[in-house]
Amino acid sequence: MRVCAPSNQERAVLSATKQRIGRNWKSVVLRAWATGSYGELADHSPELRTIRNTRGPTWLLRVRID
Repeated sequence: MRVCAPSNQERAVLSATKQRIGRNWKSVVLRAWATGSYGELADHSPELRTIRNTRGPTWLLRVRID
């Protein structure tokens, strides 16, 4: 199944998150989405919540951010 590409803004936020967290960045984002506790991701929490509400966890698991 083909995944809808992230917008430039989504890519920027997800790329920054990936750089900050490292290898397990998707797990950290998914945990934040599930618990509402963004911790070290707090500076991007509004954007990450928007991605959660518009794209969802399945999309996040499938999308690639290089």
